[in-house]
Order: sequence, then C-alpha cells, then structure tokens
Amino acid sequence: MEIEELIRKMRCSHAPPTSSDRLYIFGRNPMLSCAELVSLSQNAENSQDNLEFLTLTPSGALIRTKDLYPDITRSGTLLKSCTPRLILQKPISYDKIVQACATIVQTQFLDDKPHWCVSAYEERDPEEIDEHGNADEDYYEMVVSGFREVLKSMGVRKHTYIPAEQNQDQLRVYNPERSFHAIMPKKMMQKKILEGGFECVLFHHGNEIIWCTTDAVLDIIELEDRDVKRPFFRAKLGMGAALARAMIHISQRKPPGGIYDPFCGTGIILQEALLLGYTPQGSDVDETCIIGTIENISWISQRMKVKKPKNIVKKIDFTRASDHLHDIETIVTEPYLGPALTRYPDKRAASKIIRDLSERYQRYMASIRDVLSDDGVAVIIVPGIRTAEEMLYTLDPDDLFTRYGFSIIKQKIQNVDVPFVFLHAPKEQRVERLIYVISRV
Repeated sequence: MEIEELIRKMRCSHAPPTSSDRLYIFGRNPMLSCAELVSLSQNAENSQDNLEFLTLTPSGALIRTKDLYPDITRSGTLLKSCTPRLILQKPISYDKIVQACATIVQTQFLDDKPHWCVSAYEERDPEEIDEHGNADEDYYEMVVSGFREVLKSMGVRKHTYIPAEQNQDQLRVYNPERSFHAIMPKKMMQKKILEGGFECVLFHHGNEIIWCTTDAVLDIIELEDRDVKRPFFRAKLGMGAALARAMIHISQRKPPGGIYDPFCGTGIILQEALLLGYTPQGSDVDETCIIGTIENISWISQRMKVKKPKNIVKKIDFTRASDHLHDIETIVTEPYLGPALTRYPDKRAASKIIRDLSERYQRYMASIRDVLSDDGVAVIIVPGIRTAEEMLYTLDPDDLFTRYGFSIIKQKIQNVDVPFVFLHAPKEQRVERLIYVISRV
C-alpha cells in the first residue's frame, strides 16, 4: 500500500494541534517511516497502543498519545520531531507572519551568534496560489524575512541563516516535481543549529500552515560512522544501520526480546539490536563473517559503552538450521540478494537471476518455518532486480510465503489494515530490497 492510498483511506481526527502533540518528519521512504513510527510507539515499555494521527501526509505525521512519544534517536527513518507552536490560516499577511516569528523566537534560548533555518513541507506546486496571489513559495520567503526582522529588532545582529540546498530537497523522491525547502538532519548537526539556535518547520496542510519548532533530529552522522568505520566491512554486504534499525522496529518485538539473524554478514542487524536493548543472536555459514561480526560487536560495544554479549554468533548452515535451533521468536535478516551488477540488466537477464534465486529462497523459507515459534515473526528482505527498461523483477510473495504456511502481517494504522511490505530503493541501485514482515497463518 502506497502512502497516498493510506492517506485516502485513513480517518484522521483533524483536531487542532497543541504544544503537547508532536510532528514527525518522514525520510525518503514515507511508508516505512510511518510504519516505524507506529511500531516505535507500540514497542515502548508500558505502551497502551493509543497513538492518534491528527494529520498524515507523505512528508510526515502529526500525532497525539497519552504515552511517551517515540524517541527520534532510536529511529532509523524518522528525520525530525517537532513541537507545534501555532496555526495560521491562509491567506496570511506579512504583519501576521512577523508576529508569528516573534512568538516563535520568544520560546527559544539563543546564544550570541545563533544559527537558524526554516524548513517547509507539503508545499503545493509553485503555480498554485491563494486568493491574494501568494504561493507557498512566497510564504517561505516571507517567513525567512520575518525572522530576520524579528531577530534584528531583538538585538540579535550576528545570527546566521542556513538555507536549504536543492540537491537535498530532491531527496523527497516520492514526488520529485514538488518544491521543498528542507534542511536535512546531517546539515543541522554539522551547523549545530539546535545548540543555541533553532529551526522553524512550516507544515503546510490544505489552507493551514502549522508552525513548529524542531526539538531533535536523527543522528545521521553517527549512523553513517557506524556504517563506514566498523573494522569488518564488505561492500557487497552493504545494509546500513538506519535500515537495520527500521527492520528491527517493524518486527513489533519489544526489548529486551531476542532478535536472530541467520545471515549475519558483517553483523549490522545484531549491532543495532544490541544498541536498542534487544538480545541479539546470529549465525552465518561463512567463517570470515563469523570472525568479522565478533570483531564488529566488540568495536561497537566499546564505542557506545554497552556490555558485550557472549556467544552472540555461531557458524550454522541455515538450510540445516533445525538441527541447531528451535522456537525462535523473531528473525530479522537480509539473505543473499544475488550477483553484483555493474549495469542495469535487460528483462531476460533479470528474469534469469530471479529464477536462480527462487530455489535458494524456498530453502530459506523452509528453514524459517522449521525454527520459528508458533507466534514468531520474521522480517526478511527479498531482492528486486531493476532492468534497463525500468521494470522490477522479484520473487512471487504468494508462492514464496503461502506454500510454507506464512502470511504478510497487516498492521492497523488508525483505521486501516496496512500490509507490512516495503520497497527500499536507494537512487540508481540495481538490486532493490523488498522488506516483508511475515508470521504463521
């Protein structure tokens, strides 16, 4: 189910937001971000499962809950968490914008030379204007001017405005033709914008602009460091820490539950499970991967100052896993995705790759069936081969899962049953990832 279809079917409350609500900004895979947001809320200790969506768009979700709000630092795909400050109805005069800017600034603690920025989400096409001739693009520019005027009037003369960059705006791949002004978390951390400065988020929704201030951003720099600085690294085993986190969360298993990865590779899933408070266990048939994973776990334990677990990984051929394992509660894994591709294959070559992988994945599913507990959950990646003709070839999920007694989990988001199937496709990647969350029928 695409995010646009979910939005059409969902019944949001549309209650006026308050400062006790939260706005979460999605990453470039909004459906996965939405699922992770729901899962983070449900996976929290003592959660009562009462997350309420006030607004949902491809850019993010405004939510309300009686429990603790999801922690952005535990996420893999949620970029920002923001607090609503006020709502303005379009059309908006410049005087009202200046008043709103003053209200925002008065809530901030600013140092002597603050860095600040403005991000806008869910903008309309530039040609679409309100009854006074203002497009959302114009509102963005007026808000930037308004903050400059307010900061100057308050005597904050050495402030630094941080503009958005066009190449970062284009990361909003779900609708690349729309105009966005969005500062990415990495840049916000590099410029230390939230340390004595501020970000104002303009969340456009119909004829309203919900003005928010950003409280926290995802630590992209730390996640990237863990990807590239771990001692054992293989380019072909290239899943990142951010995706590993998201997969762990959508398993809907609460910590300190066990997370088992039968194809641990470099140990990235085990690493993130450990840091998130789960009990990680893994295996691989490759002795080099076993040694490398142990080295990586030792490295991350020392880096992040967490206790290193014992006997975390074993050498096991997973096609014979039932000789060693049983009653596994949660499997989160990325098996072999096929040969490395230096160019986009044609339809015939892509079809052959999928045929060759089909028998291998059937053996994997037979082993998952043998070792997973009756109420267990598996989050598994299946390869998709993108062709030069822009076609996607992949394994048939009905044939792959149904024959072994599994079905795709449907998670209720507000009032809609959403199948947990996600396409993860970084730009220009020839082998894409289809993420399935499955359980026994």
